[in-house]
Amino acid sequence: MAASHLQLNRYLISGLFIFSLQLIAVCTFGQQKFTISGKLTGGAGKTLYLSADGYIANTDKQKSDSVVIGKDDSFQLSGKIKYPGLYTLFFNGQKSFLIFYLDQTPVTIAGNADVIYRSNVSGSEDEKLKNEFFEKDGVIQRQMEANLSAAQQAKKALDTITTLRYSKKVDSLNQIRKADVNDFMASHPVTYQTLQNMEAFLGSLIPYDTAEKYLVPLSKKFAANPIFIKVSQLIAGNKRSAVGQTIPDIVLPDTTTKNTISLKDLRAVNHYVLIDFWASWCAPCRVNTPALQKMYSKYKPQKFEILGISLDASLASWKKAIREDQTNWPQASDLKGMDNKFALMLDVQTIPLYMLVDKTGKVILRTHKIQEVEEKMEQLFK
Repeated sequence: MAASHLQLNRYLISGLFIFSLQLIAVCTFGQQKFTISGKLTGGAGKTLYLSADGYIANTDKQKSDSVVIGKDDSFQLSGKIKYPGLYTLFFNGQKSFLIFYLDQTPVTIAGNADVIYRSNVSGSEDEKLKNEFFEKDGVIQRQMEANLSAAQQAKKALDTITTLRYSKKVDSLNQIRKADVNDFMASHPVTYQTLQNMEAFLGSLIPYDTAEKYLVPLSKKFAANPIFIKVSQLIAGNKRSAVGQTIPDIVLPDTTTKNTISLKDLRAVNHYVLIDFWASWCAPCRVNTPALQKMYSKYKPQKFEILGISLDASLASWKKAIREDQTNWPQASDLKGMDNKFALMLDVQTIPLYMLVDKTGKVILRTHKIQEVEEKMEQLFK
């Protein structure tokens, strides 16, 4: 079978896999009934709001439901949610809020309306597991932060031996954390915390091949959850954008927002195109700009192009950064921040990220390090 056909099959398989998981969400889940009841001291007469995805709703449209708390400070809120996940209870104009896990299991809340975030949440096994994991992981995080701070202080003092000692402690704690995260997943494969861990640690503490094994069991409960869909896309994107793979065309608006830039068009007139994922708010990205400018001046005459893809959400900030940095290569963005269509498609989780593709669109380098880009360019244009 021709290589192009093999590549097409890989796209079809990964695409069909994600589509089938999303189809499960449509067919199996729909909206689920929920019940929240409890007592919030001092809350009598106040309206308690519920919003999805663990954030405080900014508009009435984002508020899933609400209830007026009774004279005895008790309440019961019931209705339907689109998917199980994190939800928020809050009062308008109050900074205190409560984030908790919600599914079809009845949940009981007990606390004080003024400090609702301290409320006790019971009834949900996923909520219990979430709290247990955060408590254990929090201990390791604090130890890592303390040792990292000590290492940074020692480095400032030019104390190499002490810096190395604390750095080794950080590495050791990170390995313990990695083991804890993966052990939790193995023990609790179909839980919301496992899904959250996959989003937070994919590619770092959790290998991609390990995460992929959990997709099918997780889909039975969370296929409709946005985090599940995002993680599925990232896993497929990692396969799609690995060295040796041929990535699909990228078409995004330019800085005018009226015209588009196509990777395919750039490839057609160049031997190599460097895709630079960056953002105006990314300091490391902009520190590397002079190196990119030097590279561009040197290799542009030899049919080399750079395509900057910004993960900005603000058009003004994006255009200002381009002016300040004086970049003169094509720039494109859909202004959706880290939810950029192609960032998700190609598993871009941290920036800067550089992807060098040849005339056919095959990835020949994927790296976060500008030095590796420079070395590869020297090899290609000897």
